[in-house]
Amino acid sequence: MANPEIKILAVSNVYCRLMNFLKKGDVEEGHFHDYDHGTLLATGKVLVEKFDADRNVIASKIFTAPTFLFIEKDVAHRLTAMEDNTVATCIHALRSITDDILDPDTFVQQQEFSDVAWEDKPERGIINVNRFFQEKRNTKLAPIAKKPKNLKIEIKK
Repeated sequence: MANPEIKILAVSNVYCRLMNFLKKGDVEEGHFHDYDHGTLLATGKVLVEKFDADRNVIASKIFTAPTFLFIEKDVAHRLTAMEDNTVATCIHALRSITDDILDPDTFVQQQEFSDVAWEDKPERGIINVNRFFQEKRNTKLAPIAKKPKNLKIEIKK
């Protein structure tokens, strides 16, 4: 049992987190979100479990691709692959610190993200989520701030 391989992409103000469960039994550990969102199950089967505050399973269901999953805000949940090569993608709007959905016009680039620091590879156009928002904040606060060297950016036309 392992964690799925993760790829993150943000286009405009839409965040997509692709989870590639290579083997049956791979697990995206229990977590929760401050907002409702959808997850697209593209291939395979996944067991979704919901937990109460004491980490007891209160509900579970197996979903078979292709389908969408509705993930409720503030509900701890875990995803477990029931087949090899199961692929699911969480999709939601990017939000500000105050939980407002960000205006798509504030984004002028397509960017691939990593949610783990050691996968930060700006020379390949992959940067850590925290680094991206820190750079956005620094750009607004200090217009002369430099972007990382070799960062690949696609400009919207």
